[in-house]
Amino acid sequence: MRRIALLACLLVLAGCHTGGGPVAPTATTTPAQAPTVSVANGSDDPFDLPMFRSIPEVNGTVEVVTVGTQHDFEGSVAVVVWNDAPRNRSIRIELTYLPTNETLYRRVAVPADEAVEFDVMRSGRYALTVKTNATTHSLPLGRDTFDCNDHTFGVRALPDGNVTLSGLKTQLGCSPPGE
Repeated sequence: MRRIALLACLLVLAGCHTGGGPVAPTATTTPAQAPTVSVANGSDDPFDLPMFRSIPEVNGTVEVVTVGTQHDFEGSVAVVVWNDAPRNRSIRIELTYLPTNETLYRRVAVPADEAVEFDVMRSGRYALTVKTNATTHSLPLGRDTFDCNDHTFGVRALPDGNVTLSGLKTQLGCSPPGE
């Protein structure tokens, strides 16, 4: 195994690679298709994220959005967008799959003290955008997010309209893909 890795490293260092730049699309190469998305009713149970444990007002999730049908990586990626306010309000939430620029999910209103949870099961490049009356915040989810570690993000829309982001991840040493 070490010989193969050494040989690959030497080939890269020697400048051996296929092609001389980006691959131009042809009739047989198309952009990756966007993953399927399913939306389920949420739960009245308070969600349990470490970044929200000290806050007793969290009621539960209004929707659970699952992106993809099965994991194509070892870890997990979860994002919770929480309306931290005592009233229903307009919070625009959009999840975009960047290779095709397709909007996979859009929601305009979130009930008081509830959240929308995203479970991303297919790796890729995504942007989750949260817009309030005061600000716009975008959370990029790139290929480096989809590894053997578990990633959890909490996006909190505060009562004044500002948005904060918290994130946690495990710190496992991941093997390169294919090993």
